[in-house]
Amino acid sequence: MASGPSGVRMCRGCVIPNMKKGDEGHRRTKIALTSLCSGRKEALMKKKFPILSILSMAALALGIAFITPNRAAAQINAPENWTSKNLHEAIARAETRADHLRIAAYYRHYAARMRRESAEHRAWAEVYAGMGMTKPSVANGAPHCDMWSKLDAEAAKNADTLATKHGNIAKEIPE
Repeated sequence: MASGPSGVRMCRGCVIPNMKKGDEGHRRTKIALTSLCSGRKEALMKKKFPILSILSMAALALGIAFITPNRAAAQINAPENWTSKNLHEAIARAETRADHLRIAAYYRHYAARMRRESAEHRAWAEVYAGMGMTKPSVANGAPHCDMWSKLDAEAAKNADTLATKHGNIAKEIPE
């Protein structure tokens, strides 16, 4: 064991501060640092690293190739991720109970989103009103946000009605 800069004890080229030879912590630290810093082991790791990294990359690529498309397809097909085009197609093709239940799920999700947006617009309207921006014009925030809050609340109400209608249609279709 040699003394390094500033009186820090050194062990085989590794800095082990305030350790005495024979301490349990010294032994564990020495093993850890030796495995990282020892020239012979370092050279051995350099040889193993490319093989291990290639194998791990191949395993990762296979996992992504087989798992991701299935998960992505399931996420896209979930009603909460539908676009308006997906909704139109679903309504046009709806024949079974499951089809109408999926459409009802879309409308329930949409209604919940519209209620959240309505609450956000209502909160912004209060903020702008507190700043004195209450004149009825596009540039003033309170009337603008208040209008959007009301429109979003109306959209949520309509979506709830459509969810109920598609739920009722699903109940009428025999399994």
